[in-house]
Amino acid sequence: MFYFTIQESIKELNAKKSLHKVIQVLVNVALDRKATVRELSSVLISDMYGSLLSQEDISKGFSGLLSDLPDLTIDAPEAPEVILLLQYRLPK
Repeated sequence: MFYFTIQESIKELNAKKSLHKVIQVLVNVALDRKATVRELSSVLISDMYGSLLSQEDISKGFSGLLSDLPDLTIDAPEAPEVILLLQYRLPK
């Protein structure tokens, strides 16, 4: 139910060209949280794949995160490992 509400809220934004930003925001928030929230973020991204997010959205989102990695590691030194794990768990 919770995931459905998030997905509906994102759909209501009607920002199809900016869906990759959803990945970036979600992962940025997850970096500051515990492992359980990171896991839920991974599940949410996986659940949105196909129904809301395309492979291109996910790729662009993670590419943006990787380009921001030097800045992200200032606040979250574990950012490279977390981003890699989140990306690894996504559907191929």
